Amino acid sequence: MTNASPVNPLRAQDVRDNPDLRDLVEVAQLAAVELVSMGASRAHESNTSAALVTPPELEVSIAINTLYPTTPQSGGSAFICSAQCHWRAKNEEAEVASCVVQYRVTYVFPGRTDALSKEQQVAFANHVALHTAWPFLRAKVQQLSVELGLPAFALPLRKMLADGGDGDGSNP
Repeated sequence: MTNASPVNPLRAQDVRDNPDLRDLVEVAQLAAVELVSMGASRAHESNTSAALVTPPELEVSIAINTLYPTTPQSGGSAFICSAQCHWRAKNEEAEVASCVVQYRVTYVFPGRTDALSKEQQVAFANHVALHTAWPFLRAKVQQLSVELGLPAFALPLRKMLADGGDGDGSNP
């Protein structure tokens, strides 16, 4: 699979403005959303002083990735959407906890006989598949943060922007 990471994962594009997506979305049917893998770890208290910090002193870094198939299929495509979170104590390098969650989002395209172009795969992965996987990623990251003994943490909301806004919240 090839990485198709979006520039801003919180900004979802109105597919009507993208010719690579417009025709695809009209025929696309969601076939499955499956948890592929998840993992979580928390530093052992004897390994680092950061494991003893209180919740308000934590910072979290997030990485979102989407992958598309390197060999396109004519009947449909599966995309991997993942979220990685790393919690650290403020002003320290030691990691307190981390988690990785991956979902496979599979779409079929009835009536299409040709495989998706690379441009279509990238656009579909970044905008449609990630938008589909986002609530699943949010829920699993929040569940894992609580299971790690951290404050409940949810990924930010991801909204479809109909007016071509930049996703920074300035457009209502």
